[in-house]
Amino acid sequence: MAEYANPFKGDPEEVLKNLENVQKSLKERLASLKELQAGVNGLTTTATDPEGAVTVTVVGRGEIQGLEVTPAGLKMRKDLGPVIVRTVEEARDRHLDRMNDFDPLARLDL
Repeated sequence: MAEYANPFKGDPEEVLKNLENVQKSLKERLASLKELQAGVNGLTTTATDPEGAVTVTVVGRGEIQGLEVTPAGLKMRKDLGPVIVRTVEEARDRHLDRMNDFDPLARLDL
């Protein structure tokens, strides 16, 4: 079993200084995580099928914010469902790629 040094042993002034440094570091990391979360939550991604019949917009964690079907899309009738599904998948895939561009570990300076 590994032994750890007692962080509260020693000069009380030095212990207090170390604890203040740890607190400061944790506050900085929390601020960085909040900034990252705001960035991810603010992402909006849109995809349109190749024929321009369906446009889907996703936000946050991939939630659908908007779905637009053009008059040409409405004429597709039974083929419209699969086009919507493919366009939603495309929007979510693009959105996930954009979310992966955020590198939380690089921001935390671990």
